[in-house]
Amino acid sequence: TFVEAAAIPEVYLTAFQALSWIAQLKGGERVLIHAGASGVGTAAIQLSKAMGAEAMVTATGGKHDNCLNLGAVKAIDYQNEDFAEVVLDYTEGKGVDVVIDFVAAPYFQQNLKVLRMEGRMVMLSFLGGTKVDQVNLVSILRKRLQITGSTLRARSLSYKIDLTKDVWAFAQSRFERKELKPIIDSIYSW
Repeated sequence: TFVEAAAIPEVYLTAFQALSWIAQLKGGERVLIHAGASGVGTAAIQLSKAMGAEAMVTATGGKHDNCLNLGAVKAIDYQNEDFAEVVLDYTEGKGVDVVIDFVAAPYFQQNLKVLRMEGRMVMLSFLGGTKVDQVNLVSILRKRLQITGSTLRARSLSYKIDLTKDVWAFAQSRFERKELKPIIDSIYSW
């Protein structure tokens, strides 16, 4: 429908860019998606699953079922749990290959902690702030971590066109088969 179509571009382009183009997520890898119940988060859960990866998310407790129903293997209540402890416990101390982060400052140290050797973190927003007072940077070198920031809106038109073509090549048949589905929060009259 037109409503479903309108819910695809921003969130799926952003999630695909972060997971595929930047983090280069591969089948069999694990990804931690912060704000898992957000628009980009729900798209990232579904895309991760479609890419053969295992997605864990942070979200408020009331949104866990939605995230799990979309394909997340683990939902963490960031308000009542230390997400780093839960991730490391769930992965038996191994951590994750990729972190998709919208929160930034208050999660930065914990994100470094949960990333495994040669892990990749993609920062998409600064919802929790931009300044970190104390960070131990040792794990960036010790684990050979990659930390990348990205926005989609500031990209060139040709970049956006190429990304759109790549997303549609990957996702069109999955949307048609309902393996991927846009999540509609609200519908407004024209």
